[in-house]
Amino acid sequence: MSKLIPRRVIDTLRNNVDIALDIAGIDCTIYIPTTTSLNTNEGNDIFEQPSDLTYVSYSGMCFIAWNLNKYRLRKIGIYTEDELPMLIWLPNKATALEGSEIGTEVDVDIIQRSYISVEPEFIPNNVTDVTEYELVDLKIKGTHDSVLVKAYKGVPRRIERE
Repeated sequence: MSKLIPRRVIDTLRNNVDIALDIAGIDCTIYIPTTTSLNTNEGNDIFEQPSDLTYVSYSGMCFIAWNLNKYRLRKIGIYTEDELPMLIWLPNKATALEGSEIGTEVDVDIIQRSYISVEPEFIPNNVTDVTEYELVDLKIKGTHDSVLVKAYKGVPRRIERE
């Protein structure tokens, strides 16, 4: 932990992100892969299918920036050619939907290869009819090693091959 920013300040800023998501966010279900399933499927690379991983689910709020342009993406360090990904902000705490902590709010550590599921009513008309979005990259705003705000690059989740 960095000594540049006191822990109380970091916790307060993270709490402010959660408050902002409660005000302006939309309901979503967050699926985080288990460490065991990540380790057993580590070598599959492109041959991995979504059903190969085991996920733990949480209920929370998210904010999705659906329509981004290249200039806004460059400001946060994402350089694209033809694709325009979406940015997703997720909470630091979410309600557990399974396991021994069902119904309690817990700290979540959202990692790459997690995905979210959003109700179709919240998806704009100009976006495809996909309701699940995988988190493929993490963009951190912070100082030194103190993570203050995390934004995720999201893409439509891959579907099962027949």
